[in-house]
Amino acid sequence: DERHLLKPFMGKVYRGGAFEFSRGCGKSCSFCVAPKIRAKMAGCGKYHRTKSPENCIKEIESKKYRYNLQMIAFGDTDFLQGVPKDTMKRLLDLYASEIDLPFTMQASVETLTDPEVIKSLKKAQCVAISVGVESGSDKIRQSVIKKAIPIDVFKRAFKLCRDYDLRLTANYMVGLPTETEEDVLETIKLNRILNPPSIAVTYFTPFMGTEL
Repeated sequence: DERHLLKPFMGKVYRGGAFEFSRGCGKSCSFCVAPKIRAKMAGCGKYHRTKSPENCIKEIESKKYRYNLQMIAFGDTDFLQGVPKDTMKRLLDLYASEIDLPFTMQASVETLTDPEVIKSLKKAQCVAISVGVESGSDKIRQSVIKKAIPIDVFKRAFKLCRDYDLRLTANYMVGLPTETEEDVLETIKLNRILNPPSIAVTYFTPFMGTEL
């Protein structure tokens, strides 16, 4: 159905296609199913794995022309995490030369602090990155959701992406276990500091099988 290809972005509608380069996430966030899947896969082979850059580009290229795609979305849980820097550079260089379309993706904030990586993303036409900030409260990030990333790392990544005109969407959750009104205010304060061009706020949902 052609309607499945129509994707709105920044006030326009594009013909978009979703692809993946990697599968698996090495983090242990207590709200996510990834740690459970990783534990279940123990002894079954490599958990985090990627396609070769060449195979990934070949796959996208074939669909690009078949469906007249105008934008690409990478659905990887964390596009940059766990991928050797030279492998990612090869993928992005091939993407820039062979695909030459704007793309969106998800990434963890600590993978967005290297100017070389940011330059490669910009050159390859990355137009938007979704980042999980979750909470501005150190207590919530460290003790509840087990995502103990220092505030300075968030500040550095958001500033670097802003310097290179890469659009970040900051994702937040409210209603987390033990969260207080003061914790929510800390999230609001952090968002004011990061000043992202786009935000998404959701209520925490305790999915079956996750630690929380």
